[in-house]
Amino acid sequence: MAGRSEQRVFVGSTFTVTIPLGTGHLPAERLRAERTTSSTALGGEPYVAEALRWLPDVDGGGDVGSGMERPILPEPPPLVTGSPGERARILFVDDNADMRDYVRRLLNPRYDVRVVATGEEALAVLRAEPPPDLLLSDIMMPHMDGYALLRVVRSDPALAGLPVVFLSARAGEEASVEGLEAGADDYLVKPFGARELTARVAGNLEKAQLRRQRRQAEDEYRRLAAIAENSTDFIGISDTQLRPIYVNEAGRQLVGLDSIDRIRQTDVLQYFAPEERARIAREVYPVVVEQGRWRGEATFRHFKTRARIPVLCDVFRIDDPATGGPVNFATVTRDISERKRSEAALRDMNIVLEERVKQRTRELEIAMERRRKVEAALQQAQRLEAIGQLTGGIAHDFNNLLTIVIGQTEAITLAAREDPRITRMSSAALRAAKRAAQLTSQLLAFSGRQHLRLETVELDQLLLDAGDLARRAVGETVIVKVSAGPRLWRSRLDPAQFEIGYSQFGDQRARCHA
Repeated sequence: MAGRSEQRVFVGSTFTVTIPLGTGHLPAERLRAERTTSSTALGGEPYVAEALRWLPDVDGGGDVGSGMERPILPEPPPLVTGSPGERARILFVDDNADMRDYVRRLLNPRYDVRVVATGEEALAVLRAEPPPDLLLSDIMMPHMDGYALLRVVRSDPALAGLPVVFLSARAGEEASVEGLEAGADDYLVKPFGARELTARVAGNLEKAQLRRQRRQAEDEYRRLAAIAENSTDFIGISDTQLRPIYVNEAGRQLVGLDSIDRIRQTDVLQYFAPEERARIAREVYPVVVEQGRWRGEATFRHFKTRARIPVLCDVFRIDDPATGGPVNFATVTRDISERKRSEAALRDMNIVLEERVKQRTRELEIAMERRRKVEAALQQAQRLEAIGQLTGGIAHDFNNLLTIVIGQTEAITLAAREDPRITRMSSAALRAAKRAAQLTSQLLAFSGRQHLRLETVELDQLLLDAGDLARRAVGETVIVKVSAGPRLWRSRLDPAQFEIGYSQFGDQRARCHA
């Protein structure tokens, strides 16, 4: 094989390669020699297809034969990065128009490709539109080269995470290391094959998508961690062997643990009061394993003070999305000590109120009984007043008649002094009239129309006489006994008024005991 080159200024370079045919130019020992290893040659088809891709109107096929109609690489499914059906977007910057056209035609079947000629145009596109999913950039460009564009991209917070792949004619390990150290995600040396380019692009897009998913997961984890750490509830996670992995700050304070390391030295059952641990192990966690969740009240125990803490627990299972099996247990538990104290205070208050209601009811019953008695006494007084008024009128008229009777009887007694029989009868009539006059006087005193007539009397006899009047006043349902001392002193009073007052006192006492 031989070759020659010819260069002409402002025209270009021409390279001529001569390949001899036949076997005459080969050494005799190479002819008909047995092949010691399997051939790894691809044949000429891939190279012809690669060359045809540079032609404007041919894309890997043409008149070369049916073998050229199949793609060099199997077509992978388009990489989606946004909503379903949206293909990955690539921005390619290169000052060579043929290279831009070649890369666009090579990647367009799988991605949405936009090409620009300068770094300034690329930067304007990056800032004016939503960033693409991948930036392909040449290094050697006028004005703003690839390194300058990369520095601007990495310094912009909105573009710092954009994957960048350099395409450069500078070969060698040193050039690749320089590009990667500058911040590029990959470095591809020109000339490159379609297989290599598509593989690098697909790999970097997939890595970028994984990085985004990881950042999203980390952001979500940080948000959840912030929510958990700022929650006032006890939030804890354990493995399936009931070994605690995490307890938030509020939970650690609730049970008296100082650090995550101290938590990992405990067992889930140790968080509960000793008398409840058997129930938790026997009832709660089997329900969580089988049904996925358990809610109910329990009692925690403070690790330092051993104090009991009433809590409301929500324990649930965390499953592996791939296998569906449980990988963790978690709980959100609330301290209900204040609620329990409020409930106890409410119960005590209800007891006190019930006692007060009972006491007040008794007081009202007593007051009502007193009122009933007062009303009864008032009615009795009104009846007595009415009777007194009636009695007073009758007694007044009767007293006038008795005055005449007494006067006539005394006259008869004086006139018949000589006749013992008439004297005896008139004397009896006079005594009866005087007794009737005495009763009339008592009736007048009862009605309030009698003036006081003070006399010096013996109380014992007066009491005995008043007893008869009291018995008639209270009726037969009440027994009246009068007991007078043998040596009562003499008193000055109105006998009639005393008897009436004594009878009224007896009547009131009888009604109080009725």
